[in-house]
Order: sequence, then structure tokens, then C-alpha cells
Amino acid sequence: MRLTPYEQETIVNFNEGEPTAAIYTASRRVASKLQKTGLVPLADRPKWTFEVPKQAVRIKVGRHHIRIGGEVLKLPARGISEGV
Repeated sequence: MRLTPYEQETIVNFNEGEPTAAIYTASRRVASKLQKTGLVPLADRPKWTFEVPKQAVRIKVGRHHIRIGGEVLKLPARGISEGV
């Protein structure tokens, strides 16, 4: 059974209590890109679940980057909240 493009989601999950972030994806394209960086899917989790240090997670908003688990950059007040 094929998933629709809408169902091929990617979820990045992290919390303040752990030093790592979990990345789950149902997208072959995203899984392939993660594997090309050397990441290996976790065997005891759903098909394409990866674990990375939180410092490796960045959120890009325009030209600004927010590093999760590290220094947080202040964003301009153009309708973008700092809690992103």
C-alpha cells in the first residue's frame, strides 16, 4: 500500500530531559538523505526512526537559524515568535 504525499510525514521529537532528538519519517526521500549522512535507522522503532544529538537539530526561518540544544538566535519581530 502506497502512502499519499500528505501521509509521508516527518516528525522531529525532542524534550528538555534528554540530550537526543528522534526523527521519524514515512518519506523515502527524507530517509535516504538521512542515511546518506551516515545515520542508521533504530532497529527497535518504526521503520525509519533515527536518533541524533539535539545540537544537530536546527530550524531555519528565512536567513535565521535556531539551534536546538545550543545557542538560540533572536529572530526579528516580523510575526515570527521566539518560541518556534
